[in-house]
Amino acid sequence: MPKKYPRLLAALLGLALLVLAGCSNNTVATVNGTPITATQLDEKVEQMKKQYAQMGLSFDGEQAKPLLDMLRRQTLQQLIDRELLLQKAKEWKISPTDKEVDEALKKFRQQFKDDAEFKKYLAANGFSEPKLRDAVRESLVMDKMQQKVLADLKQPSEAEAQSYYNAHKEQYQVPAQYQVRHILITAGGSDGGTAQDRAKAKATALQLIAQLKNGADFAELAKKYSQDPGSASNGGLYTFKKGDAVPEFEKAALALKPGEITTQPVQTEYGYHIIKKEKDIAGKQMTFAEVKDEIIQQLHSEAAQKKLDEFMQELRKAAKIENKLPEAGEQQQSGGSEQKKK
Repeated sequence: MPKKYPRLLAALLGLALLVLAGCSNNTVATVNGTPITATQLDEKVEQMKKQYAQMGLSFDGEQAKPLLDMLRRQTLQQLIDRELLLQKAKEWKISPTDKEVDEALKKFRQQFKDDAEFKKYLAANGFSEPKLRDAVRESLVMDKMQQKVLADLKQPSEAEAQSYYNAHKEQYQVPAQYQVRHILITAGGSDGGTAQDRAKAKATALQLIAQLKNGADFAELAKKYSQDPGSASNGGLYTFKKGDAVPEFEKAALALKPGEITTQPVQTEYGYHIIKKEKDIAGKQMTFAEVKDEIIQQLHSEAAQKKLDEFMQELRKAAKIENKLPEAGEQQQSGGSEQKKK
């Protein structure tokens, strides 16, 4: 059984790394009377903004305000769901033992090469060791909750997998591929270079074609002259399917028969290519036997996710939840201030 389901409990595990502030009159939500404060929300939003910043997404400036508002609403919903799960865990008397926490912490620390690297990680992320221990304990609570909810989930049968395969055979088709070698001679910078740069690159490519006609080894020339960092060291070897390569390269490569070499340099946005067709690799339909285990795993994961989603919906429906953040488009004040009630 998979241990993590990214859209629900696994996503909530990250919230365990948030140090929850003490109770405050300034609440942004309550869950069965338990407050979630603006401070808690702001801390988690800042954490999420840093993660998104590493992916190049900025929340600065007036134009990003709707995106930031959406992030705040989504993050608050995560905190609400987390609180619902923790309350249910308390009702079910789910609590990891100290030994389980110790073992989980030990495994976590083993990810680091030494104690200094571990402490550097804690400092960089604003964690103390007691704080990390609390986070690990909460993560184990979530794991145990998931196990309990999914305890009676049955493994999909082979017949169910076969039925899915029959209805979705197109998902298990391996497209035809084409194996080539190529030599790339670039023509200056990212703008394609000057006319003089292009002329010089084309002349070099023509000289290499002449050497190939006289019996030079293509792979050796590629290693020596190709300026494609992804294939030069491998003798210019490149395998692709339709749609993978730029149009000019693909058209020229597909026109070749195995063993043939382009007689003229092929110009693309990257420069000039000399292409040799090595072989065509026929596409095929994967058999049920080849993909049976993959399908069973997929169906099991989907069933588990559905059950977890339904469980979460039941918790929300049965709970008394007050969300004080404005709806999209309403005026929202800065974190820490009074929020308009829904």
